[in-house]
Amino acid sequence: MTAQPQEQIEAADLPDDVREALGRLISTEVGPGRCAVAEAAWADRPMGAAANQWLADELVVVEAAEKVKSWADARALAALARLHEAIGLVVEENAASTAFYVAGAMDHAAVVSETMTAAVDEVALATGLAVSAVSGRVQLAMDAARDQRCAPVTAALARGELSLDRAVRTQTAVEGLDPEIARAVCARLLEPGRDGKVRSHRWFLRELRRQVALHTPDETEARADALSRRDAYGWLESDGTGTMRIAGEAGRVTSALNRLDELARALRQAGDSRTLAQLRSDLALDLLLFGWPTPCTCPTTRRRRRAGRSSGSHPWPTRPWWSR
Repeated sequence: MTAQPQEQIEAADLPDDVREALGRLISTEVGPGRCAVAEAAWADRPMGAAANQWLADELVVVEAAEKVKSWADARALAALARLHEAIGLVVEENAASTAFYVAGAMDHAAVVSETMTAAVDEVALATGLAVSAVSGRVQLAMDAARDQRCAPVTAALARGELSLDRAVRTQTAVEGLDPEIARAVCARLLEPGRDGKVRSHRWFLRELRRQVALHTPDETEARADALSRRDAYGWLESDGTGTMRIAGEAGRVTSALNRLDELARALRQAGDSRTLAQLRSDLALDLLLFGWPTPCTCPTTRRRRRAGRSSGSHPWPTRPWWSR
């Protein structure tokens, strides 16, 4: 015999508050306040008191729904952490297979990045959620499984006392803080108001920004630390393509991207049939394969194009300077 919903709730491993809220959600049909309003309207009597009772009845249901959703989101986060681990095993195996043919094709950083990307894509495709929303949830799930910077937040989520939105916002904001400091910030954000109720969203966002700014290391030191971790790595895809990622000083990255775009547009204007995206990819790889790590003393692209126009020749040199 199949157990009734109420019996299943009682048998489940739920916090008491969540159990009560779930039972209220399942058993609620039409609130007595609504019935009183309908009866007062039919009898042509004042409906103010009855309507207030109706409002209170429905508000209880909404609060119960939010509590149950928070608990369910906490369970989903645990599943996301396990899903990430399972995908990581697949990516590591594929990386090992690739390394058999191409030594050093994927390093540890590339495996970590590809695992995160694959986990986010799998969940986004299965649920229809935006990639950005899934990414935040996976990051929160990984924090709960490893660093536990947001341990107070994830615990509150499991008790149904905090929304997933606030949990994700908190994790994103405190990611760069020391774990102990991050946990203290999380505990501060969970403090109830003077009336004992949940703090407003406006207070939450303001206090989150204030706490992060208060405990963030010196900006110069933070930038120097981030720059010291710069790297370039890539990985091969199963469809015969590959992906490369380069991290560096913001100004240099911006200048490099602008130059790639400028060169691609020059070729495009000269009649090249490739798209701008294809040209940017081909130019970047050509520059890396045939360029040199020494300062270039050749004329700038702008001068070359100006010279090309004045002489009536092709606006792009037949033999690029970086291949000489």
